[in-house]
Amino acid sequence: MSASKNIKVVLTKKNIKPGAVADALGVDRQVFYNKLSRDTMKYNDVEKIADALGCDIVFIDKQTKVIY
Repeated sequence: MSASKNIKVVLTKKNIKPGAVADALGVDRQVFYNKLSRDTMKYNDVEKIADALGCDIVFIDKQTKVIY
């Protein structure tokens, strides 16, 4: 699943509006919406968004399902 799809799932499950995250990050709402819809985020953008959502980014081994 792409970063944008994961972020959208978290937004839905936590009932958070994308505009609220954009405001928390201090970025223009339209820029944030565009990044979500086009999936054009850099890794550091994803880190900041995850932090604003109160989430961690994890790596999971595809074969063993071990979380690193």
